[in-house]
Amino acid sequence: MADRVEMDLWETRALPILRYIAEHEGERPLIHLGELADAIGVAPNLLAIEVERLIDADYIPGELHRWSDTDPREWFLSNPRLSERGARAVTVWPEAEQLLQVLEARASDEPDPGRKKALIMLAGAAKDVGVPVIAEILSAAAKRTLGMP
Repeated sequence: MADRVEMDLWETRALPILRYIAEHEGERPLIHLGELADAIGVAPNLLAIEVERLIDADYIPGELHRWSDTDPREWFLSNPRLSERGARAVTVWPEAEQLLQVLEARASDEPDPGRKKALIMLAGAAKDVGVPVIAEILSAAAKRTLGMP
C-alpha cells in the first residue's frame, strides 16, 4: 500500500512540479509557490511539502524561502532549475541509448553512401566504447550546456 501512495505522489505531485520547472527553467530567478500550485492544481500546503522533499532528494538544487509562516502561496523557490537527477526524472537529460538509436536511425535514412558509412561507423564506435562511457560523455556535455558543475 505504501508503494502505491508513493507512486501516486510521484505522479500527481513530484513529476508535475519537475515538469513545470523544466518548462520554465531560466525564465526568472524565482517561482512563487502560489503560481506553481495554480499551474499544476495542487494545494499550496501539499505543494510546499513536495517541493521540500524534491530539494532534499536532490531533484531541485534551489532553496525554498518562506515569506509567511501561515500562507505557503507566498513562499518562493529560488534558482528554479533541475539537478541532473531532476532532469533525468523528466527525461530531458540525454541517455546513451538514445544517442545510439538516433545514430542508427540517421544512418538508415542517410542517402549519401559516404555519410551513411560514417554514421554506421560512429554508432559502432559508440557501441565498442560502451554505453556507460557514452552516458558519462553525454552527461558531461549536458552539464556544460546547462552551466552545472
